Amino acid sequence: MARISYQPAGRSRGFNPEQLSTAGISRLREESNRIVEGMEKARRAEKEQRERELQALKEDAAYTERITRENQRTVIKNLENERNQEIQNIEADYQNNANTFNAINNSISALTNFSRTAAGIAERRTAKMIKDQQSIGLSADVQNISADAVETYKDAINIQAQGAIRLDTESTINGVLQNENLYETTKGYASNHGFNGIAARENDNIVAVQAFNNTLFKRLQNTEETYTSANGKTYTAIQALSDPELMVDLHNKTRKDVSSFMGFTNPLYLEKANKEITKITGAYVKSAEAAGIKQNKIEIRDGANTIASAGTAKAVGIAFQRIKTIDGNVAAHDWVEKLADNLAIPEEAVRDFDSRGDGKPYSVQQKNRWDSFTKRRETKVVQQEEFELRQKRSAYNTEINNRIPEIYQEMQVNPDATYSKLESHALSQGLIVSPAITRMYSSALKNNKANSLSLLNQLASKNILDLSFVNALDDAGLQSEGKKLFKSQQIRKYGENYSSLLSGIDTYSKKLAAFSSQTPGATSTKTEQIKIFMREWAAEDLKITQNSNVTIDKLDKLVANASDADSGTNPFSYKVVGGRRVFANIGAVNTTEIKEQKEYNTYLLNLASKKTLGEIALTPYLLADKNELEKVSTAAAAGRGFKYPYHVQTMADMYNMKPSELINEQIKAANAIDGSNIPLLTGPVVELLDNASAIQRKELQSDNPTIIGRGAIRGSDRVAQNLRPSMRPPGVKGLADLVSSGEGNPAAMFPGETYPEMLDMTIGEVVNFQKEKLRDGRSSAAVGAYQFLYPERVAQRAGLSMNDKFTPENQLKMFLGTLLNKPGRENVSRFLQGTGDNIEAAIDEMAQEFASIEYKNGRSYYNDGVNKASISRDQVRAALLAAREELITR
Repeated sequence: MARISYQPAGRSRGFNPEQLSTAGISRLREESNRIVEGMEKARRAEKEQRERELQALKEDAAYTERITRENQRTVIKNLENERNQEIQNIEADYQNNANTFNAINNSISALTNFSRTAAGIAERRTAKMIKDQQSIGLSADVQNISADAVETYKDAINIQAQGAIRLDTESTINGVLQNENLYETTKGYASNHGFNGIAARENDNIVAVQAFNNTLFKRLQNTEETYTSANGKTYTAIQALSDPELMVDLHNKTRKDVSSFMGFTNPLYLEKANKEITKITGAYVKSAEAAGIKQNKIEIRDGANTIASAGTAKAVGIAFQRIKTIDGNVAAHDWVEKLADNLAIPEEAVRDFDSRGDGKPYSVQQKNRWDSFTKRRETKVVQQEEFELRQKRSAYNTEINNRIPEIYQEMQVNPDATYSKLESHALSQGLIVSPAITRMYSSALKNNKANSLSLLNQLASKNILDLSFVNALDDAGLQSEGKKLFKSQQIRKYGENYSSLLSGIDTYSKKLAAFSSQTPGATSTKTEQIKIFMREWAAEDLKITQNSNVTIDKLDKLVANASDADSGTNPFSYKVVGGRRVFANIGAVNTTEIKEQKEYNTYLLNLASKKTLGEIALTPYLLADKNELEKVSTAAAAGRGFKYPYHVQTMADMYNMKPSELINEQIKAANAIDGSNIPLLTGPVVELLDNASAIQRKELQSDNPTIIGRGAIRGSDRVAQNLRPSMRPPGVKGLADLVSSGEGNPAAMFPGETYPEMLDMTIGEVVNFQKEKLRDGRSSAAVGAYQFLYPERVAQRAGLSMNDKFTPENQLKMFLGTLLNKPGRENVSRFLQGTGDNIEAAIDEMAQEFASIEYKNGRSYYNDGVNKASISRDQVRAALLAAREELITR
């Protein structure tokens, strides 16, 4: 076939003539037809498949039921009206497309008119969309439109696509035949309204999905805007997240609002977007269902917890079944364990509820679970107590901080009394004293030590320094200095032979005790008891004789004639029973002076150094309160024995005057100040007590009629006083308490910390606790009442295991195990067990073991600036003797 030739133009136009022959044009049209026919076949196949699916849906009773339920009568009527209008629009579009298709086949020249017509139709359609106020494009359900209408629309879309392909083909052919410029040809391609319509539809579907997603996302973030569902319920988008019905409603509203905004009324036009949005809706609804289920379970669990909070076994059982219903059996038992955290639910309510219905308590049905519950409850109780302790500590610290100026002033006047009061206040709340108070106390003590030394000198200068006051001093150095001043005072008062009297007392004590030893410093329990008793007797006798030589002579005679002597006339009387000397008046006294008396006595001694006795006596209620005055006055008037108030007797002894004279001055001052009418003390009992010795006074104040009678028949001579209580700690426990007073309390840890929880730990746990604390860099973590450095070693010496608790009772065993079994403490061990008599060596070893015990000259063995000797050797000596006596005789 001859090729068609073209005359070339002056500039390059169209396609190269050699590139397309008549045969080529035919092949191009054939290719285009094949594409169209293929599309038609696919369209018919899709149509058949849709018809089959539609038929299946129609046969499905559920489909009919769902359509009936969802489409209410009014909605159906509206949709029918809208659907009819849409079908007319679709048919018009279809007719236009069919006409266009025929025009393409009949004449290429009609392409221009077709394009103009299509453009005009699109323009009018767009204007109509803008004016349309009904936004059903996305909100209408495609399946609500008749199947014929859907098929008609599908056919129109296919025809549009086929026509667009053929139009491009003819544009190509026309460009070749007309030798058209390539620009004009591609411009024709670009203006192909068929493809433009397809692209616009696809783009509109994409935009619709994006607009829906963006709008829905913003609504789900808004916590304030509300919506009203079809059933009239008002809700927020946040609520819809856990309610599938509300989520469907919100999606439908969003779909409709987006469609209205975009201006589309044809639901088939946005069919693809509708399908995508329906998928999105399904995902959101599924998520809302899951969230709703989760929320419902939370509400059920909260309800079960509320039921259980009634605190009865029945309530716990009901709640258990609720949890079991929603979470299963295992989770229900887990829930029971967690009830341990709710301390408002009694333990017995969980123990006794029946989880199986067999009548048995839970503690039997689920023993392992019950054990887990009790352990968890114990932990929770401890945590709660720790929390409450922190709260108390915070409130306490705030209170103390607010009172710092006031406390500081009190501390400067009387540090011991102030600290004791603050310590009691803290302990009453289960707390330890604030570190700030401890530092303030330490500082005040340094200042107070100087003041105390000054007081000792003032009292000694007035010759009224009392040995009991000296012995009561807590500071070993001060006590040592006080004893020197007291000795000097006694020499001034009673002559140079007072030193000989003291030496004689040591000799006479050993003689009466029948004790002898070649070891320097050796002594016995009985020797020390007699020595203390004899010193007290000598002090009383010197007040009468006022001369050391006279007292020495009297002592010599009394000791020489003590065997089988009358105990009423000879205070050192004894009888030999079973080869042992039994003394009538010398023995242990198990009472102790209370701390408040000692502190108040210190205060009175301060006053005595600054005021006259008359000023003290005339100060109302200074030496006795109103109750004490009335009690003594009533007893004296009735002729009964009575005991003078402690401070009255102390001051009377100090100034060597009758107690009745002093207390009567106190009664006069009290009567004058508040109008009381307390009778003055008179009568034979008062006279007898005023002139009685210390021993006779105790007998007269006894509750035993026999002892009272013995006191009444004693002569007026002053005889020896029994052992002073402050010098007689009771046995092993007394020795332990003495050491503990200088070392710490059972819950103490160096330096100055208290951990009450240690008392419930095993010894092994305490050791681990020590190691943990040592990591903070401290030099020591000594623990307990006796400050054990290595509890594990001490426990072994006491026969305890690492699983035994670190209780105060076990700490006492560990203390005794240290003294009796620790290497290097042989002198202590032998002395306590009666196999050795070197008490001074024993005290040295005690000082090496416990830093608070005086070693030499008032100093601790560990003279390092940190450890101070607060317990004197005299105190330890007396305590060791009492402990030895108990261990040997029991």
